[in-house]
Amino acid sequence: MLNPTPSLLHIPVANAVLPVHAWQQTPDAALITHLSLFIHGVKRKVMDPFVPFEAKEDQRQGIIAIWSPLFPHEPIPDSTDSTVLTWKRGASYAQDAAATTSPTTTSFQVLDTLIDTAIAGFPSLNSIHLIGFSAGAQFVNRYAALSTRLETVARSIRVKLVFGTSSSWLYLDPRRISQNIEPLPTHETQIPQSSFQLPTSPPPQKYNAWKYGLDKAPTTDTAAALTTRFLAYKMAFIYVVDDDQPGESLDVSDACLVQGGGMSRYARMCVYVQYLRSCWHKLEGLETVVVDGCGHDARKVYSKEAVQRLVYSAE
Repeated sequence: MLNPTPSLLHIPVANAVLPVHAWQQTPDAALITHLSLFIHGVKRKVMDPFVPFEAKEDQRQGIIAIWSPLFPHEPIPDSTDSTVLTWKRGASYAQDAAATTSPTTTSFQVLDTLIDTAIAGFPSLNSIHLIGFSAGAQFVNRYAALSTRLETVARSIRVKLVFGTSSSWLYLDPRRISQNIEPLPTHETQIPQSSFQLPTSPPPQKYNAWKYGLDKAPTTDTAAALTTRFLAYKMAFIYVVDDDQPGESLDVSDACLVQGGGMSRYARMCVYVQYLRSCWHKLEGLETVVVDGCGHDARKVYSKEAVQRLVYSAE
């Protein structure tokens, strides 16, 4: 059993630094073959990924490093005398927002730099998992569609996206599920393509705009290019069955509610996975795991054996 205790790094990004909590299985960086890179939720619980996990004896796990960057919303003490990147309070960092301390640097550019730093620092790296929970899942969802740098990296390094439950998802076209679906879908529900239609009643204003859809995404790429890029990745969704209570951070805007799933993050994920499978035929390269007894708690989710296979190995 490994019990990772992270150290704090300050990774240079542009003319500033970003705090990254990091741990690696061996001090020899040349032996690291897999990076698990976690993106935190709006409460910024960067220590959640550092839970005990079982080291596998087979080679599929790889020799791993764990990075958990912090996207701060207020200045923090920094021994480097450098500018620490910060963002507005809330989840603006999950939308490619510019840092408040460096307006020309966006959160997605920061992740591009972190990945490049890892590749340079771990010369044997052959696998990266990008893992997000809550607003972190929104970050990974949107970043994977937007980032041309990750697309390039994925040509030589295996990349997998791993999603925990989240308030909202990035839809690839204007189709949405019927709002009257009853009962709420579960991970066993099959939703046919015909159930996803353009809204017949006047839809909420900007329901398909970035961050919920691809309209006015912060890029010159076409919607078709963003869709192709996102769907090309291998991805895994973690169904947290009891993550079905609103809590204090659930997005209840009309533009989000039109995505379906009511007030349950679990049901909202169930709808989105069916949307990818039915509307975009994303069958290969999309896996799911089911856990219970975690609520909306990333640390509990990462402690589940079924999840650890996804987030602490190169499988």
